Order: sequence, then structure tokens, then C-alpha cells
Amino acid sequence: MKQMPRTEYEQRLAKAKESLRTSDDRHRRLAGFRLLVVLAAAALGWAVYSGFLSIWILLLAPAVFVFLVWQQSRAAGERRFAERAIGHYERGLGRLDDRWMGKGETGERFRDAAHPYSDDLDLFGTGSLFELLSTARTRAGERQLAEWLLSPAGPAEVLLRQKAVDELRDRIDLREELAALGEDFRTGVQPAELTAWGVAPRVVFASWAQPLALALSLLAACLIIADFAAGMACPAGG
Repeated sequence: MKQMPRTEYEQRLAKAKESLRTSDDRHRRLAGFRLLVVLAAAALGWAVYSGFLSIWILLLAPAVFVFLVWQQSRAAGERRFAERAIGHYERGLGRLDDRWMGKGETGERFRDAAHPYSDDLDLFGTGSLFELLSTARTRAGERQLAEWLLSPAGPAEVLLRQKAVDELRDRIDLREELAALGEDFRTGVQPAELTAWGVAPRVVFASWAQPLALALSLLAACLIIADFAAGMACPAGG
């Protein structure tokens, strides 16, 4: 880190908050545009029904609507990233200010009363060493940290871990991405199920299955559009 950790974290926290405000504004504007597209589609539908416009003009509305939904989804993703980055840097500043107790993972499930030093050194629980150190985004990562705390390591292993810390120290952007993007894996990844999937036999589909699935999807989409167009061209009672 080229400057003091506090200064770096405060600057990045301010940047993340600005990004959150920007993405919020963009998300709201896109929501307004979506409403306008719906109203415009209703007006176009009336014009087509009355014979003033070609029915094909209606295809513009869903195309624009889908584009706006995609853009709004991106804005929502940027907002989630900014919110998680804010939490990441606030936790970092909390550790610097000794305000971290009771705000992280306690690792209580790893506590072993029979362990020779776990309780004596407060390795797990509220205000524990585990809570101070853990920034793991997955259950497997938390388990790995707990194993390191509970088991001694030889000099060679300690040197390797120190080297890894040196490598990550200045890679602030990478640590931010791991903290922000890793939140999805924290709730979505189940290590046992993932391991079972990894060792399961490979499922092989026939070579014709993929192009057939694509062809059927395109056919279904064309039939839906054709049915909609036919209904607009021949209204009930016409």
C-alpha cells in the first residue's frame, strides 16, 4: 500500500459511496424510462388497432423494454457491488479503530472445549481472534482459517503464508473484488454439494441435443410473435 491504510480506506470508501449514489440515480431513471415505454406501447397498440400504423411497429416496444431491463439489471449489479465495497472498507476502518467486535463471523461452530488452547486464547466467539481475522467469503474459507488457528504450522509453511500476505498487501483492488463478489458465493455455495458434484460422473448429451434445443427455442419465439400479430390483425368480432 503506497499510503497509510486509513487514508487509502477512507478515500476508497468515499469513492464507493459516490458510486452507490450514481448507480441509484441511474436505476431510478431507467425505471422511469421503462414506465414511459409501457405507456408508449399502449399508445402504439391503439394506433395499430385503429389502422394508423403497421403492426410491426409494435416490435419496437418490447425490444426497447428488454434493453432497459438489461441496463437496469446492470445498474442494480453496480449498486450491489458499491454497497458491498462500502461494507468492506467500513469493516477495515473498524478494525483500525478497534470497533470490530460483534460485527463479524465469530466461528463459534469451530469451538472445541477439549482443545488445549482454543478457549484460553479466545480463538472463537464474539471478540475472538477468528472474528478479527476472518474476511472469508465461503464456508470452506472459514473452515480453512479455523484449521490454521487450531493446528501448529512448521517454519516452511509459515514462510509461505507470510509470502502470500506480502503478495496480497498491495493488491487492494483484488481484495475489494473478492469481498464484493464473494458475497454471492457466501450464501450460494454449499461445499459438500459442490464436492459431490465435482466427483460425480460427467453427464454427456448427444451431439444433436444442443442445436435441437436452440431450434425449438427459436421456433417457440416465432410462434408467440406470429400469434400476437395475428390477434392484432384480426381483432375479435372483426
